[in-house]
Amino acid sequence: MEQSGLSQFGFAHVALLVTLGAATVLTFRVGRERRPPLPLHEGTLLAVAGAWSAVIIGFLVLDRPTARISSLPADYGLAYGTYVAFAGALVLLGAGLRIRRVELTVETLTEEAAPAPTASSQPRSP
Repeated sequence: MEQSGLSQFGFAHVALLVTLGAATVLTFRVGRERRPPLPLHEGTLLAVAGAWSAVIIGFLVLDRPTARISSLPADYGLAYGTYVAFAGALVLLGAGLRIRRVELTVETLTEEAAPAPTASSQPRSP
């Protein structure tokens, strides 16, 4: 019985594709000046997508398929694609954390620049 990559396509692979697809859609939407609604931030969402992708890739590394070749077990070695995928997940995580840090800095500066309420604008109590 021959096995291919498509015959071993499982739930973890679908979760990885959905996660990376969502990160791609978020990136395109932010590129077109459509920010996610508050309290969500694009940096946080991208960092979570990168971390979740790294977890899924780690699971796939540990859960390699087994096969038999003429009644002998065949072990699959880790190929370069695994390392490239893991590096991509870490880059996505790092970029999300960096964007999040910039977002927090901008929010802090915006809050500090807001004028404090004056005494005349506060209601008087009898």
